[in-house]
Amino acid sequence: LCPRPSPPASRAPPAMNGTAMDLEALCTSLADAGRALCALRAEEDAALAREAEDLRVEAAEMLRVPESEGRAPLPSDVLRLNVGGDPSFATTRKTLTCLGHSRLAELFSGRWDRALPRDESGRIFLDLHPAQFRALLDWLGDVCRIGPAASLPDPEEALPAELR
Repeated sequence: LCPRPSPPASRAPPAMNGTAMDLEALCTSLADAGRALCALRAEEDAALAREAEDLRVEAAEMLRVPESEGRAPLPSDVLRLNVGGDPSFATTRKTLTCLGHSRLAELFSGRWDRALPRDESGRIFLDLHPAQFRALLDWLGDVCRIGPAASLPDPEEALPAELR
């Protein structure tokens, strides 16, 4: 984007008047300033390119999919969960992944097992309301048996009586 430096202008012939000499000096000064700006821009472009590469590497590391634990995850795997402090949840991977491309299916696909937070007993910890998650699990069980056309449960009926 910056022009190539032009060869220095030859000295003005002695017959040149003062205005022409002032104009030539101004042109030389502007050319020097332009070259300095181009050099500064090149330095800034290089610094931005380095920073962009650093950010690309950092983003790739953050988005890296953790390696699996050695064996392929199976739909029949029983996952033990601690949901909102209630450690009594256990369900199959199939139930949690039956809605193909949902966040829940992605989270429990097996690719993220090593990265999921765990409680002191090794159960996967989910910071969710236990009664709401139980209703979701019940609905997912229906979806797995009936298909995605399963109707959503009535929230009032899904909650235990003490929470209504």
